[in-house]
Amino acid sequence: MDLNNENLRTILSNIYNIPIDFICLKQGNWYNPQALEVKPMTWIGYKILRNQPISLPDYQEEEQEDDEYKNFNEVTKIAELDLQFIGQESEALANGVSFWIRRQDVKDQLETVNGLLMAKDMTAWSSDYYLPGDNTITAWNVKIFICWVQRVTTNQELFESVVIEGGING
Repeated sequence: MDLNNENLRTILSNIYNIPIDFICLKQGNWYNPQALEVKPMTWIGYKILRNQPISLPDYQEEEQEDDEYKNFNEVTKIAELDLQFIGQESEALANGVSFWIRRQDVKDQLETVNGLLMAKDMTAWSSDYYLPGDNTITAWNVKIFICWVQRVTTNQELFESVVIEGGING
């Protein structure tokens, strides 16, 4: 499984043991959890800022059942993630990220994407979060880095295609 926005949302939900609805992509048109019927005291915004490959693709073979082999390429990447905590417990949650390196539950969640948390920075800083009606509250932010391995199966089959048709004719 790859480290992407969908999988990261699930990982954060499991780490904090909160409903996935309280974890939102940091994107202007994403919904505000305070609009939900059950309003959270605190919610989490997240965004993968980049995935930097740090190795060349490495060809691997793995023996499967019945003496068959599965072929794949793998690339090691470093993902830079931006976490934002909004609400009453935001400062405590942001400061708590610095303990993730020692938490087994965090390690277990990151293993689902072949990842490891890097002991790099994890500084917590505050920012203004703008709510509708020109109201602001203080949010707390943390940048984290995850080293992970992306694998692509290469059993001499065609890769899955990406649909790029259906655009607007100019």
